[in-house]
Amino acid sequence: PLYIGYTVGLVNTLQFKDFNFFPGANIIIAYIAEPLMAFYGCIVAAIIVPRSRLYSLYASNGLAILSTIFMVSNLSVLECIGRCIQGFTWGLYSCISLLYLKETSPIEISGKAVTQYQIFITAGNFFVMLASFSNMNSVFTRDRYWCWPRIMLSLPFIILLLQLALMLLLKLSESPKCWAERKNFDQCENELKKIYTSTTRVSVEKEELKTLTEHREPLTWGSLCKGWKKKALLYGLAVSGVQQFTGINVIIFFSSKLVYSLTSVPGLEIIVTTTNGFVTIFFAIVTLFFIDTFGRKILLIIGTSMTSLIWLFFGLCVIPIYLADESREFSLPEYAVLVLALLNLSCYSFSIGPAALCYLVDTLQPFPFCLSIAFNWLLALIIPLPVAIAIGKGFSMKSIQLI
Repeated sequence: PLYIGYTVGLVNTLQFKDFNFFPGANIIIAYIAEPLMAFYGCIVAAIIVPRSRLYSLYASNGLAILSTIFMVSNLSVLECIGRCIQGFTWGLYSCISLLYLKETSPIEISGKAVTQYQIFITAGNFFVMLASFSNMNSVFTRDRYWCWPRIMLSLPFIILLLQLALMLLLKLSESPKCWAERKNFDQCENELKKIYTSTTRVSVEKEELKTLTEHREPLTWGSLCKGWKKKALLYGLAVSGVQQFTGINVIIFFSSKLVYSLTSVPGLEIIVTTTNGFVTIFFAIVTLFFIDTFGRKILLIIGTSMTSLIWLFFGLCVIPIYLADESREFSLPEYAVLVLALLNLSCYSFSIGPAALCYLVDTLQPFPFCLSIAFNWLLALIIPLPVAIAIGKGFSMKSIQLI
């Protein structure tokens, strides 16, 4: 998740610079090609995950390392290929790592394990966006090609090598559920002993997995369109869609530009970005103490209700400013925009973000779970795209704000 958060933030940092070989390439790659490849990565994960979680992780790690090698090359073609492979690994990682975290954690703290995924994504994203403010108007250009941008592009390579080293040193093995799906219940019991100290608990969990796998019908593409399986898939798509319909990516990547455009206060953009990052990480950490206590459903209800109200007030505060001809001065409505953006981030980090992922991984089998995450990535492409295109095409700030 640290790799996903860092590289997604990196893409949004580099997207408007002359970093590729034709005009508008960054917009196309950042907001169309990479999310689409992430979508396809989730589809591939749906096929390979039932066979092996562990080897799927190793394969994802290898592809991600290959993408970083291409990314730091001085050839634009290789760079674009590397970014497409990178998007593909986002889809693989987002499915495989969540399933692996869930299946190798004790049930009592499985919510905390999945919430850690959200924390590390946020941390990686925050770090790269904060680092990008260091002379960002001059470093992301061809005339200083091997300086700061190359350092930032090389960091994922270090992250991935550390991850690979830890996986090998810790001698990670398949999850108990994966062994149960293969009908290898002896190995399943051995893996459960690494998670639970109580022999009785190990026996209970083994019997539950045995019952689950022996009475479960195999899922296929065709069977997902029938009966309760169709309902389960639609439910998964709906919960996954809630995450993106909160507009979280628009808030994370464009709220600092929005507030700065309303106020024009020097240095405000980096202050907003820093505040956003701290708020997001803080509330994600707070969620660790509640996700396994309050339950996923309550947190989802609270989060969606609050976010709906926040967006309503957001529009009421912002639209009059756009329609007015008066000069833009730092007044109460601008402060309200910043506060509402922070409230949106806090609601997402505390409830919708981790709760939706926990709910999906708790209730869906691996196959429909991966499809739900694929839908999430598809919406991550569609929802921020109008804003990204408007900025890339040089629309007036007033038009961008209206969008």
